[in-house]
Amino acid sequence: MSEPSHPFLSAQWRNLIMLTYAVDAARIIDRVPSGTTLDSWRGQALVSLVGFHFLDTKVLGAPVPFHQDF
Repeated sequence: MSEPSHPFLSAQWRNLIMLTYAVDAARIIDRVPSGTTLDSWRGQALVSLVGFHFLDTKVLGAPVPFHQDF
């Protein structure tokens, strides 16, 4: 089987910000999909909020109108 000529999604990631904070696992367990096991680090559950700017975004090598930069 041959490799695809383009990846499914390509983009430049800019202005990445990541905020992570500890939460009480009991407060979020009801908000995750059924069967999900919460991971912990040093006994604490962590929640992260990630924001970034996509530039020159393409799907299968083609730009999608009005969705290249967001």
